[in-house]
Amino acid sequence: GLAFLLALIDWILSIFRQLMDIISLWLGWLERCLMRRPGGSRITLAFMALISLVLSPIVYLLRFGFTVLLEPQVNPVKHFPVVSVGHKIMLLLVPTVTQFVSDRTGMAFDYCLVMVFTVIGLIPGFLGFMVWELKENWRLYIANMPMALNPVSFGSHGETTRGMMVPGFHSGTLPALFRRARQGRASSEEFHHIENEISRFFASELLALPLGIPSFPRMTIHHVSISNFALGATIAMNEITARLTVRWRGQWIEADWDDTDLRAALDPKQRMAWDDALSGFWKKTDIDLLAPALLAASGAKAYGALESGLWLVMPDKKRRLTYLWNNREDLLVPEEGNGPALPRADILTAEHTIAWRDWSARWQQRVNGTQGV
Repeated sequence: GLAFLLALIDWILSIFRQLMDIISLWLGWLERCLMRRPGGSRITLAFMALISLVLSPIVYLLRFGFTVLLEPQVNPVKHFPVVSVGHKIMLLLVPTVTQFVSDRTGMAFDYCLVMVFTVIGLIPGFLGFMVWELKENWRLYIANMPMALNPVSFGSHGETTRGMMVPGFHSGTLPALFRRARQGRASSEEFHHIENEISRFFASELLALPLGIPSFPRMTIHHVSISNFALGATIAMNEITARLTVRWRGQWIEADWDDTDLRAALDPKQRMAWDDALSGFWKKTDIDLLAPALLAASGAKAYGALESGLWLVMPDKKRRLTYLWNNREDLLVPEEGNGPALPRADILTAEHTIAWRDWSARWQQRVNGTQGV
């Protein structure tokens, strides 16, 4: 039953696909006939130019008519339900529009009826074409989306956060800008341009998600700051602000933020949505390490980057501990001496991935009000 129905639909689609291919080949042959061939005389060239001037619009209209207006009307798979519903709605307008055109132009009612019926009758085909194409394009978009959240490009030259801050041959926009500024070769417009890019990045990739929830308080980008190896933004919610900073530490990128007051002003559901937005934003920002989680777990007074790990200065300022990432245990322990065990999953963002489909579905449910948190 179901297999037969699916096979029938596939057969119908293949028939119309072959038919449209034949029409496309025929129209392509007409277009090639109108193209200039080498070796012709000037008279032939002038003649072909005149013929092309007349026939090219006709070829275009034929292609448009077959593809957009006619094929969705006669293809039963594309006809239901969009075209059929469009006919039921729009054909009711035929008598009124016909009478209006006849009264305004003075033409015979029968002639106006044929003209109006043809025009209005073809419009649902355009609607069916648009719905079908948008549906197929959406399927291609979904099929080509990455399995997990990945770093997002936001710079005018395609820079990600790493490309903005990490010095390199094709990266390091911020260090290069400040180097030119020290040499007197950078203008204020360049700084303003990059600050606008960062502001749009924070607004679209972080704030747009919670603000899509009807009950969520309004947030705005209050201020953007940049330095040689850091960028950040101050987010304002009424009179409350939260500070988010992204830094290049020489070996990895860290995120540092202070949103205590902002979180306190949110209810539990809004707080969970905010935390979810932040966790996804760190993935889009290509963050390697979460500084607040590191300081909370270690109690260190200072820390720095190593090639494959980090060092900590403990509160007594007498001990410097070294932690390496290549230790695959759930808890990171110092290479030498006694020190706190650091929860790997809480500190390193690479330890967990966020599936794009689950992420998208979760936020769509929040926007629709079908998810509690």
